[in-house]
Amino acid sequence: MAPASSSSDISPQLAPKRAEYGVQSGHPEARDNALDAGFADTMLQDTASQLTIAIDGYSACGKSTLARRLARQLAYLYIDTGAMYRAVALHALRRNIDPKDSAGVEALLDHTYLQFIAGSVAGQRDMHLNGENVAAAIRTMQVADAVCDVAAMPPVRRYLVAQQREWGREGGVVLDGRDIGTVVFPDAELKFFVTANMSVRVARRMAELKARGQDLSPEKVEANLRMRDHEETTRADSPLRQAEDAVVLDTSSLDVDGVLAAAMVHVEARLAEKQAARRSGKGANEGPDRAGGRQALDGEQG
Repeated sequence: MAPASSSSDISPQLAPKRAEYGVQSGHPEARDNALDAGFADTMLQDTASQLTIAIDGYSACGKSTLARRLARQLAYLYIDTGAMYRAVALHALRRNIDPKDSAGVEALLDHTYLQFIAGSVAGQRDMHLNGENVAAAIRTMQVADAVCDVAAMPPVRRYLVAQQREWGREGGVVLDGRDIGTVVFPDAELKFFVTANMSVRVARRMAELKARGQDLSPEKVEANLRMRDHEETTRADSPLRQAEDAVVLDTSSLDVDGVLAAAMVHVEARLAEKQAARRSGKGANEGPDRAGGRQALDGEQG
């Protein structure tokens, strides 16, 4: 079983540090964004009690929207791991590399530099591939059809997980994806697994695509979602699955405010628990065990 790559295995030029990502957790700019939006400041005072929040789930269930809104409310760092896999898939397509060509995609990683940089929307950071803003380009159906093959490749997963851990190692971070609570940060203090029924997912994805000028039939959208569900839950490397200690959020009948409110109940409870433990001097659950996370990845990535 090949060991997982650590951030030290990757060239510094290709593994941006947390500071290169943008606003760090607790950074004044992030805090100001939260306060300007009218959010409470009570949970931002004790940075030592900040959480690592892992959000996993199926496509088009609302996990990225939830992750962004949680990060903004808490003035945490948000890492859209799905955008990272999509960017690699886009890079392969642009280089005319078959997304199923593992050797070709792996070789491409040496020429792949990913960053999240502040965009035109306040509080939002866009994916940049080798210096180009590809926030819109990675959301096409062509990329959606290719990303499952790319994301299933162990070299790609090791490469991107190393970056995700580097960016999220200090806590005060929200990450969403498929294996965040099971592989990337298995010891995250709070984990959510987001789901919704298929008809709701199709409607949401169609609305998202239409807003980007893409008009596809419901049948095409549903076929893509079902294909991704199957491939993501059955792949050998880091399949999508619910962590045993994850809170399940079914968003089928909830709007975005309802989803956020449901999640915040658990966030507030976990923050209160962690802050109480610190005040009592117990120091329980100070944060994710980074070494444990690496060990978990080694076990998952055979």
